[in-house]
Amino acid sequence: AVAATLFLGLSYIVSGWKKWRPYALLLILPMVLGAGIITHSLLKDHWGRPRPKQIENYGGDNAFRPFYQPNITLEVQPFKSFPCGHCSMGFYFFAVALLGRRLGSRLLFATGITLALSLGIALSITRIAQGGHFFSDTMATALIMWMTAFACDWLLFKETYSDNYARVL
Repeated sequence: AVAATLFLGLSYIVSGWKKWRPYALLLILPMVLGAGIITHSLLKDHWGRPRPKQIENYGGDNAFRPFYQPNITLEVQPFKSFPCGHCSMGFYFFAVALLGRRLGSRLLFATGITLALSLGIALSITRIAQGGHFFSDTMATALIMWMTAFACDWLLFKETYSDNYARVL
């Protein structure tokens, strides 16, 4: 995302790069919107789900709360289990896969899927083992990042979408 941001900035100086701006945005927006705004600012800070190590079953002082029963408040909560911020960085690479699909590059698509799944799953296992998240937190994060990347792809390139393309994804 950093390189894409630099590229986007340079595209305003180098006239031939203008056509690549939407592709750079496809790498920037899922990071900003998915990992930054949706995962951290909107959900994590306000959902109010205790981490596993904060609940009574694992030595904490709080009752278990399922992810589908949020305790949403406008105040920043001390309970930040849902969703998983670390995992959002791993699952971010779904955006790279969509870029590969958009550019017709099987290698880039496969690299994006491989990185998203391997890093996302590795971070999920690590955060679960540390008592920081439940499995459902990490899988919801994968869904958030996939849907954000897909929505950004659709918004940036909606004129090229057909019914068949949308069905494949």
